[in-house]
Amino acid sequence: MPRFRLDTTPLRGSRDFRLLCGAGTVFYIGQMVTYVAVPAQLYQLTHSNAAVGALGGAEVVPLVVFGLWGGALADHLDRRRLLVRTGLAQVVITAALVANAAAPRPQVWLLYVLGGLAAVASALQRPSREALVPRMVPRTQLAAAVSLNSLGMQLGTLAGPALGGLLVASAGAGWAYAVDLVGLAAATALIARIGPYPHGDETERPSLAGIAAGLRYAFGRRDLLGTYAIDLVAMTLAFPLAVYPAFAKDVLHHPGAL
Repeated sequence: MPRFRLDTTPLRGSRDFRLLCGAGTVFYIGQMVTYVAVPAQLYQLTHSNAAVGALGGAEVVPLVVFGLWGGALADHLDRRRLLVRTGLAQVVITAALVANAAAPRPQVWLLYVLGGLAAVASALQRPSREALVPRMVPRTQLAAAVSLNSLGMQLGTLAGPALGGLLVASAGAGWAYAVDLVGLAAATALIARIGPYPHGDETERPSLAGIAAGLRYAFGRRDLLGTYAIDLVAMTLAFPLAVYPAFAKDVLHHPGAL
């Protein structure tokens, strides 16, 4: 059993990693709360499965496109500063969701716009957050640090939807957004306390040509193509778009099922 014990050495040895890991877990939980609340509110307003399903498309495209751009930015800019800026963007977006939910007549189109913008901010943030880990801990502790970071992500992925569903069923989407807003503000404040991590060497400015070169390298590695396929299949089966309408309908009409 000692072989399976979680190594918490990076948490004890690095203040900045503690802040990053804690903030990252809160970010994941908050994103999953909103991930549940937005489609539930959209179904409540439209009673349309197609409208809720289209929300997935509005979120997936920015997630892919700006995920690539976020990686390019992480290679060139101060990653801590980028994390703070994207965190503030998420706070503003979530505040707009709160305001829209509190309005006498919430706007459907605004849910699509804000859902897409939230996906953009999340996609820009994640590469910098993950790329900071090797800068914060010694190489001998890197495997443990990655495991702890992954554990925080999994906790957020599991706890966030459950919390979001409970909040939507018991208090409404507006309160779910409000809880997410508080968490995002706290996580951004934690990120702001991390020391600066500027690049030591000169890097190329982000460009489409640089992203294309990176893609050619990635897809030119046959040993990596298998991992891409496995991850794509796992993510597709874990988060099917068809679950949105069914889940939203169950939450709104059968809250006791939670």
